[in-house]
Amino acid sequence: MRSSGHVPIEYFIENDRKPDLLPEVYKKSAPYCGGPKKVNVARFFEKKYHDLEVERLWKKVWQMACREDDIPEVGDYLLYQIANLEFIVVRTGEHEFKAFPNACLHRGRRLCNHGGKKAGVFRCPYHGWSWNTDGTLKEITAEWDFPGVRDEVARLPEAKTAAWGGFVFINPDPQAISFEDFAGPEMLEHYKKFKLENRYKQVHVGRVIRANWKLVEEAFLEAYHSIATHPQLLLSGGDLTDTRYDVFGNWARLGHINASGSSPLRGILISQEQSLEIFRMMADFNKRYLSSLIGDEVEQFSDAELVEQTFNNLFPNFSPWGGWARIVYRFRPNGDNPDECIMEAMLLAPWPEDKPKPPAAKLRMLGRDEPWVTAEELGTLARIFDQDCGNVPDVHLGLKTKEPPYVIYSAYQESIIRAFHDTYERMLGLAEGE
Repeated sequence: MRSSGHVPIEYFIENDRKPDLLPEVYKKSAPYCGGPKKVNVARFFEKKYHDLEVERLWKKVWQMACREDDIPEVGDYLLYQIANLEFIVVRTGEHEFKAFPNACLHRGRRLCNHGGKKAGVFRCPYHGWSWNTDGTLKEITAEWDFPGVRDEVARLPEAKTAAWGGFVFINPDPQAISFEDFAGPEMLEHYKKFKLENRYKQVHVGRVIRANWKLVEEAFLEAYHSIATHPQLLLSGGDLTDTRYDVFGNWARLGHINASGSSPLRGILISQEQSLEIFRMMADFNKRYLSSLIGDEVEQFSDAELVEQTFNNLFPNFSPWGGWARIVYRFRPNGDNPDECIMEAMLLAPWPEDKPKPPAAKLRMLGRDEPWVTAEELGTLARIFDQDCGNVPDVHLGLKTKEPPYVIYSAYQESIIRAFHDTYERMLGLAEGE
C-alpha cells in the first residue's frame, strides 16, 4: 500500500476535463502481487548467468535494434550487437526490414564490418561468397569446388523482425510469438495516440557503465531512490510516493503525475484541490506548446495524456517513456563482459506530419568514465544520469562482497523489479531467487 498523504494518480484521472478521450488503459491498475523478494547476487556478475542470458534470453526475446530512420532508404543497413551476438538489420522495402546473423555461411567471417547505405548484396571479404539483401544466395566463388553445397547456403538464417512506433525489433527465435502478442494490448493501447513513428530522433547518447546491465536498468524501474539520489527532483515532484506501479505481462508502467510538491515524508502536504488546479494549468500549457507542432490534433488528448509522466519498460531492456515525454532508454551487456554494460538515451521529438523529418541523430558514445553532463544535448537529464551512474558501479562492486549474498526488493515500490526478475528466472530456467 502506498503511503498516506499523497495525491494518487487516480484522483487526476477521475477529474479529467475530457474523460471521454482518455484511453481505458489509463484507468487500469495492475499492481504486482507478492513480495518482498530475495535474489542471489551472483546473477549480476557470474559469467555462467551471462552465458545463460545469451542462450535463453537474447536468442529468444524481442529486442529493439534501431529506429526506422536509422536506415531510411532501401538497402541501408546497420549492425546490432547484443552480448557476443551480432545481426545485420537492413531495410528491404518502404516498411519492410530483415535481420541476419552477421556471419558468412562458408567459414564464418563477419559479412559486414560496419553499417552502410543502399547495399545490393552482402559480400564476404574473405572468399567473396555473397547474398542479396533479402537473404537469398547470389554467388559462391568457384562453386565447382563445392558440389552439393548450394542448397545448404541458399538463404542466410533470418531473425524475426517487427516495426512498432518507428522502432525496428528483432527476435532470433524463429518460433517466437509475434511482437504484438509479446508486448500485449495494454502497451499497444497506451502509445497508440502518440504516434511515436512520426517523431524524429533528436538525440542519441550512450556510455559504457562499469556495472551489470540489470543493475543499471533497475535504477530506472523505481522512483524510490529519488529521495536520496535525486534530491533536486523533490522540489517539484514531491517524494514520488504517489507513483503507481503496474505490471501488464511483459510491459510495466510507473505512473506519476508531477502536479505538486506534496511530500508526506517531509510533512509538506498540498491539498488535492490545489494539486488539481496545478494539473489543469500544466495540461493547458502543454496543449498550447503541442498545438504549434501537431495543430488541431492536440484536441484529441485528455488532460492526463497532456501531463503524463510515465516511465515504461518492455522486458527485458527497452524503456520508452509515455505521453509526450521524449525519453527512451536501452540497456545492453557490453560484449561478453557481465561486469559492464552499454546504456543509451534517445530523445524523440514530436514533428508535424506534413513536413519531412530531419535526419536521425547518430549515436554519440561518451568515454567510459566521461560525465553525462558533457552531452549538453541531454539537458537536465544528464545530471540525473550522472547521479544514477554514481551509484550503480558501487552497487556492482558491493554485491561481490555482500553477506548474506542476496538483495531484497520491496513489495510495492520495487514491484516492477520483482516482476522483471520473475520473468528473467522463467526464461533462464532458474529457481526462485537463484
